[in-house]
Amino acid sequence: MNEFFASSASWLATFLLHSTLWLGGVALLLRLRPGASATLRDFLWRAALVASVLTPTAQWIAAEGMGWQPFGGAFRFGATESETQVLPVVEMVEPSMTVFVGTEPTATLEQTPIAVPLQMTGLQLPPPVELTTTRQQAAWLPVALGLWLLGATLGVGFLMRGTMRFRRSLGRREVVGESASARALRKLLTRAGKGAQGVQLTTSESLRVPVALGVFRREICVPKRALRDLPPTQQRAMIGHEFAHLLRRDPAWLGAFELARRV
Repeated sequence: MNEFFASSASWLATFLLHSTLWLGGVALLLRLRPGASATLRDFLWRAALVASVLTPTAQWIAAEGMGWQPFGGAFRFGATESETQVLPVVEMVEPSMTVFVGTEPTATLEQTPIAVPLQMTGLQLPPPVELTTTRQQAAWLPVALGLWLLGATLGVGFLMRGTMRFRRSLGRREVVGESASARALRKLLTRAGKGAQGVQLTTSESLRVPVALGVFRREICVPKRALRDLPPTQQRAMIGHEFAHLLRRDPAWLGAFELARRV
């Protein structure tokens, strides 16, 4: 459990740094280039969101799972380690070795430095120091992660409640029959090809502005008064605008941004 706390805190701290750099870098770049096209701005923000999750995850895997040391170091929380090791003590001496035959010396070897353990000299060895490891878990880490988890859970809960409340505010939706809006949507679906099929056009009495809904079951919902009051040209423009949101997957991306912001 301690390893889980430390690993989770390391990823969160890495995500905090990386997301700040990615999103802050895009914000600064677009401020310096105010004339950037909408397509470029859209691509940069989406790329920054994805990179804010991928790069800290890759660094966390490299540091925790593969033992690599990332450039600039890695965040470590929750445990401290210390190791001490002392090798057996030895002393360098230069003895003279003499070989005797009978009572006369016959040969004297050159003095050669050799390593002799202290046990051979008759001296007493100090007691060896064993390898020791000390680990201390930071007491604040589980508390900090618990507070973050509580905040993230509340944030996601409020997001889901807001989404459900918005869905209920749409009231009863009816499928739009033959109209200028329906014809405009059929033409757009034909031009967009197979990748844009399955978009449903509905209407609601309580809705004030048209909206694009859904990730898997995509839908364009328009106010009933728009079908009654707007001329065909304006209906086609309205449907084209909402259809473009669905082609760009804006409902899914906006949901991902909101989820990441709250977590």
